[in-house]
Amino acid sequence: MADVTSHRPEYDDALPVWQRVADAAAGEHRVKAAGVKYLPKPNPHDTSLENTERYKAYVERAVYYNATGRTVNALTGLAFEKWPAITLPAGIDYALADVTGTGLTLIQHSHAALSETLKTGRAGLLADYPPVMGDVSVAAVREGVARSTLTLYRAEDIINWQTEQRGGKSLLSLVVLSETYEKRDAFKVETDQQYRVLRLTDRYEVEIWRKVLNTSTGKEEWTLTEKYAPTFGNGAAIGEIPFTFIGSQNNDWRVDPSPLHDLAVLNLAHYRNSADYEDSVFFTGQPQFWIAGLTEEWRDHLQKQGVYVGSRTILPLPIQGSAGILQAEPNTLAREAMQDKEAQMAALGARLLTVGGIAKTATQTDSEDTSAHSVLSLCCDNVSDAYRRALGWFAAFANASGEIEFEIPTQFARRKVDPAELSALIQLVQGGHMPQPDLWNRLRTVGLIDPAKTDDDIREEIDAGLPEGGVNLDGEPISGAVGTD
Repeated sequence: MADVTSHRPEYDDALPVWQRVADAAAGEHRVKAAGVKYLPKPNPHDTSLENTERYKAYVERAVYYNATGRTVNALTGLAFEKWPAITLPAGIDYALADVTGTGLTLIQHSHAALSETLKTGRAGLLADYPPVMGDVSVAAVREGVARSTLTLYRAEDIINWQTEQRGGKSLLSLVVLSETYEKRDAFKVETDQQYRVLRLTDRYEVEIWRKVLNTSTGKEEWTLTEKYAPTFGNGAAIGEIPFTFIGSQNNDWRVDPSPLHDLAVLNLAHYRNSADYEDSVFFTGQPQFWIAGLTEEWRDHLQKQGVYVGSRTILPLPIQGSAGILQAEPNTLAREAMQDKEAQMAALGARLLTVGGIAKTATQTDSEDTSAHSVLSLCCDNVSDAYRRALGWFAAFANASGEIEFEIPTQFARRKVDPAELSALIQLVQGGHMPQPDLWNRLRTVGLIDPAKTDDDIREEIDAGLPEGGVNLDGEPISGAVGTD
C-alpha cells in the first residue's frame, strides 16, 4: 500500500548531515537539548542518580560558541549588503512587499532562502496558486483575491520527489512536503503535521494528507483530505509542478553537499572540548584543605568543634601536626584542543572567531575571502535563479507580461583596503601605466566608490569639483578657465 510518509533514499542519507548543521547553527539551546547526541556521558554505563546529576552539571558548565550560526549570518549579511536587482511586471509587483500573503517581503524571503542553502546546501520554493475558476482580472490580483504566494521549504521538509522524461525535458512528477497546520478552538491554537503532495499527471494537482481517525480500527491513519488542480489566470491547466529546488552547486533535484557541514562538525567538537575543559577547571580549580599528624583525640576534638579556615581563625594542632592546601596543576590539554579547532574553524570561514595572537598576511586574507566568496557566489546565483523561475510562475498565473529580474550581487566588497596598495595604484595611474577606470573598478570592490556610478559619472563629479583655471582628468582646460578663448 502506498505510504505518503515514504522517504526518498537520498533524503535519509543526507538527513543526519542537515540536522547536524541546523542544530549547530541554531545555538546553545538546541545543542544542549540534544544531550548525549553531541556530548556523550563520560561514563555511560553508570546509570546511578549521582552520575545523572553529574552529567547535568557537565552539560551546564560546557560553553557552546556558535561559530556556525554566526558564519551563516555574516555570509548572508554580506550577500545582502547591496540591494538585489529586482524588476517585476505590474501584475505581480505586490510580491515586493508581501510574497507570502503573511506580510513577508521578497527580500526577507530570499534572505531566509540563502541562509538555508548555506546551512544544508538545499531548499525549495513552491509557487502556490489559489483554486480559482476562469480568467483572473488584474483587479482581483491587486486586491489580493487571487494572488500567488511563495513558500520556502527547508531540506528537512522535502521528504520525497520523482522525475520523469517528457519529450526533451526531465520534469518533476512528484514532490512530497512535510508541513504543519493550525487547529483552533475559541481560545487555543494547536499545530499538527500534514503532507502536501504535488503531482504531475496530465496536469498539475495538489493533495493534502492528514491523520484521520479510522472508526473501524480506532486508529489514526494518513488520509487524503483535500485535492485540487490549480490553473493559470486564464483558466488553462498547469503543465508542470511550480516547485524549484535550490542547491549549493545547482538547482536540479540531486542533493548537493552542505557548505557549512565541516564547520559544524568542528564547532560541535569544540563544544565537547569545552565541556572537558570546564569540568577540569571546576574539579581542579578548587583548593583542597588537608591536616596531618592528628591523634584520635585531636581528630574527635576538631570534628566536635568544627574546623574553620582563614586568616582570622586560629587552627589548633597537636605537636608535629601540620595543615596545608593542595592546588592541582592546570590541565591545558583540553584548552589546547579548543584553540586548535578555533584555528581550523577560522580557516573554514568562521572569521568571527578570534584566533589568539595569529596575525594574517594580506595574501592569506585574500585567499580565504576568495574561497568563501566562491561558495557564497554560487549559492547566491542559485538562489537568484530559483526566484526568477518562481516569479515567472507568478506572472503566468496573473496573466502578467514583462521583464522579470532578480539578481543578488556577487561582487562582495572587502571591508578594508591596504594603504600601500592604494598608494601604488594611484602612482601607476599618475605615471600613465594604468588606466583610470581600472583604479575606479578596484575602489568599487572595496566600497570606496558607489558601484552604481559609471565611469562618466565619476569623471563629471571630479571635473565639477576642480577650480577654474585647472585641467580635467584628460589634461584639458576646464570650461570657463583662463586661456580657453
